[in-house]
Amino acid sequence: MGGGKGLYLLVLDYLRNRPSATFSELCRLIGMARGACGNYLRYLIERGWIEKIDVGVYSITEEGLRILEMNTPNSTSLKRP
Repeated sequence: MGGGKGLYLLVLDYLRNRPSATFSELCRLIGMARGACGNYLRYLIERGWIEKIDVGVYSITEEGLRILEMNTPNSTSLKRP
């Protein structure tokens, strides 16, 4: 699993710029059906890159920010506003 580098970076970048996102939002973002999306988000949780902060609500972790910084050219600051 993993969906390629672009897909997880898309999710991490999306979450970096907001305090949280819903399951439906993230499924629309990555263009996956609910079942596949749930499996993909579970994979990202297992990697420690995102966390489930409420029922159907996700947020990026410090490890997710670190991964994003390592894979994003010209990163300056990855702190949330």
